[in-house]
Amino acid sequence: MATNFPGSLDTSTQQPTIASSDEMDDSGKEHDVVHTNHSGAIIALETKLGTGDTTASDGALLVGTGSGTSAWDTSPTISGDVTIGDTLILTGANVSHLSNYTVAGREILQLRAKTGIDDGAGINLYGDGDSSNAGRMFFYTNEKIRWRIDADGKHGIRDDANAGVIGARLFTLRTQTSGMIPLLAWAERDVDANSVIASIFMIGDTGDSSNPGTNDYWALFRRGNGTTIGSIKGTGSASVNFATTSDQTMKNDLGDAGNVSSIIDAMNVHRFTWKDANAEVGEQIGLFAQEALSVTGMPYGIATPAETKNEVVSTDENGNDVYGDVYYPASIDYSKLVPLLIQEIKSLRQRVATLEG
Repeated sequence: MATNFPGSLDTSTQQPTIASSDEMDDSGKEHDVVHTNHSGAIIALETKLGTGDTTASDGALLVGTGSGTSAWDTSPTISGDVTIGDTLILTGANVSHLSNYTVAGREILQLRAKTGIDDGAGINLYGDGDSSNAGRMFFYTNEKIRWRIDADGKHGIRDDANAGVIGARLFTLRTQTSGMIPLLAWAERDVDANSVIASIFMIGDTGDSSNPGTNDYWALFRRGNGTTIGSIKGTGSASVNFATTSDQTMKNDLGDAGNVSSIIDAMNVHRFTWKDANAEVGEQIGLFAQEALSVTGMPYGIATPAETKNEVVSTDENGNDVYGDVYYPASIDYSKLVPLLIQEIKSLRQRVATLEG
């Protein structure tokens, strides 16, 4: 009839209740056995609890503080993992909760400043098996989704209504009123598909045909020092202006461009087809950048040489960067040819005027 504790709890067999009428040698209540069991259980309990001079208080936990010691603590430090079966409610000056739902097909880990499933500021993380939002992540403020990341990597950021409706958008920014959409990066189909919408830029309230106005910028391109080097600007009508900075105050004037005929004559205009284009693209007419680069006197920036860079192209199974060669094709900025053409047209007009004179 030895004590079961601490292996298991004692019962009335090990710790019998002694009545005043019981004899010291009654079966199951022998005096020496009862004392031995009581003493064994008390020693085992003391060993389990450890020593310490603190006493229990409201909201305190009894925690181990060392080998053979313990203490009651209202702000304990716990080493190792803590498993919470359902919901952890944190109360005090600020109300928060951390919960894990696994009912009715929902797998949601939430961190919330309030206790409702969609209340307050916080984060929702959805498990792969969640019935509604598998693999997604939602960020909330003021009880509304402000940033959503889908399982396939699509992002939606909004500050007006609900970022939950992303559709085919890869990235969405919305401004302070429900109709304002300053930037949409859209991936409806592959960029090689027909009738694809690769990106959409919208300024102005939904349905508004008067904005952006003449002085409204769709985009500004600036250096790190704040110098504007280009822009996309509204015209106040159904078009935009694509502008490269050409401010006189930012240039050193070296005089008239002079005779550019040799540059024009040295450029070869080709008929060609793109090797990876769809059949309906057909023949094109244009320059080859590599040829333009070899033209004597060709101004800098009109043609850009090809280059190959060693860059991160993927990640391996351990998340490490994998490097590979990335080819950047040679290019032509056709807009920069316009000054050459203007100068050549002026020269031709002068020669025509001379001949007609």
